[in-house]
Amino acid sequence: MFKAELQTSNFTFEAYGKTAEYARHALTAGLVDHAEQYGIAPDWWRQWECDIQTTRLELQVAYRDNERITSGLLSKQKGVNYDSDN
Repeated sequence: MFKAELQTSNFTFEAYGKTAEYARHALTAGLVDHAEQYGIAPDWWRQWECDIQTTRLELQVAYRDNERITSGLLSKQKGVNYDSDN
């Protein structure tokens, strides 16, 4: 899974996708929706397009400031079962 993110002075925008391209496409679609909601030009975000960050994410792994901090194995060693609904 991938996360695309854009931080502006007023908002942090995020979108997720199966690939980096899908995540980025979802983010740009959301930015256009945001423009419509706020009554601004649909391409307002283009001036910050180079600031869009795309990060690969793994499930059941902890992150700090977009960097992986656990291997995922530590939680399993502590008895956490991610396959359980409880």
